[in-house]
Amino acid sequence: MRPGIKIRIHLNGHETGLSRSRITRICRSILRGEAWDRTGEVHVILTDEPQIRKMNSKFLGHHRTTDVMAFPLCDPMDQVLGEIYICAPRAMAQAAEYGVTPAHETARLVIHGMLHLAGYTDGTKRDREAMHEKENDYLVRLGIN
Repeated sequence: MRPGIKIRIHLNGHETGLSRSRITRICRSILRGEAWDRTGEVHVILTDEPQIRKMNSKFLGHHRTTDVMAFPLCDPMDQVLGEIYICAPRAMAQAAEYGVTPAHETARLVIHGMLHLAGYTDGTKRDREAMHEKENDYLVRLGIN
């Protein structure tokens, strides 16, 4: 990873048990692991259900709430390489559903978003399985149980 990658965290008043510094460390681990060679910024933005539902409808045509959305940005004039939006209330609900801590589920969503920015897709069952395996690998590497 080049030293020119900046991670910007926007919590927007949402609490998931994962600190800004921990989110930054997770992002940097993915950047290293996926051998990013670009410079710029990655934004991680926590949001609420109405906002992410609106974005999901507008950009993907899905009229429902989702847990995470990632937007790789390729404009050479823009320093932002990508944005990851995480629905904090959805992360909290999924943590309870999956029997993990909110911090664990949020970490998984950050990893998922970063993998999208790195070029991974989850449009097919095979892609979803590969991405899920990669997420689990990063969770283990990061010591997130």
